[in-house]
Amino acid sequence: MIQSPTRISTFAAATLLFIPSLTALVGCGTSDAGPGKYSVTGTVTFEGQPLPEGEILFAPDTASGNKGPASVAYVKDGKFSTQPGMGLVGGAYTLEVTGFQTKAEMDQDGEPIVEPLFDTFVTKHEFEHQDSTYDFAVEPSEKKKRR
Repeated sequence: MIQSPTRISTFAAATLLFIPSLTALVGCGTSDAGPGKYSVTGTVTFEGQPLPEGEILFAPDTASGNKGPASVAYVKDGKFSTQPGMGLVGGAYTLEVTGFQTKAEMDQDGEPIVEPLFDTFVTKHEFEHQDSTYDFAVEPSEKKKRR
């Protein structure tokens, strides 16, 4: 059977385009995509109780040589966890914690009223280069302590 030269050329061209694309995809694994990110889970207390709601910003401490990415974790009922793929690379971090409580009442627009519990709390911590757990207590400034 004699095949048309055009048909062979089309098949050869498709094969030549497919193989480099496949090689590029295989070569883009996570091992060469930069530093590994590790999950951080834990608990946060405020005035001896689990923090009702809040947010933790994990900022790399560049003064200590950490050039990793920042990350955010949300607190609910005193528990937090970094999002999958959005963890820390380990090393020194500055944590900025905000805490609030959603009231049962609604505002004039029908939105829940959110009350801040304290000024932004800042602390530092050295994280391992692996998945880790970190439990800590927020210590509010004197001017914002609840009575």
